Amino acid sequence: MVVVVNEGKNDSYNELFLIDRLDSATKANAWRVVNDGVMGGVSQSAMMPPSPNMPGSSRFAGTIRLENNGGFASVRRALPNVDASEYKGVYLKCKAAMKERDESKQFLLLAKDAECSRNFANFKSAFTVGDDWEVKLFPFDKCFKKGERMGRPIERGPLNVKEMTELGLMILRGEEAQVGKFGLDVEEFGFYM
Repeated sequence: MVVVVNEGKNDSYNELFLIDRLDSATKANAWRVVNDGVMGGVSQSAMMPPSPNMPGSSRFAGTIRLENNGGFASVRRALPNVDASEYKGVYLKCKAAMKERDESKQFLLLAKDAECSRNFANFKSAFTVGDDWEVKLFPFDKCFKKGERMGRPIERGPLNVKEMTELGLMILRGEEAQVGKFGLDVEEFGFYM
């Protein structure tokens, strides 16, 4: 059993169940972009495909800008109504793209169920990364209890893990370190037990 510290919470896994490796342009392109342009902002992001320097992973990268009330960038990956009820949570194997710049940033893992997809809500769990590959664990019972819409809490129960429809990565304005260029290298993601 491997123990992983994720944002101050001790959790462990016995086994990882891969959803996908981000080791090709086709797999990177499966992530759609949702940036603050939907509200008039000018932040940019993309899931960049593997490069010769990083052949086995893709990079969530871009720039957070505050003009026009902007301040967020995200990429989302649809799931075909997955029943994840037999798992403990979601995992993400990732690292900072640039140590000096990205270790000070806070990223968010987004999760949606069928109800969220109908009413533009989601669940978010914050995490930070170092410059070495890490397996980040996001237990369902701790990380996805309170839904929100546009940053505001909504009245509903926790994430319905029997009807998961989407996972995503986001960076959101806040502390000064959040603004500007960012990069998160992602090798794979899935569920864990």
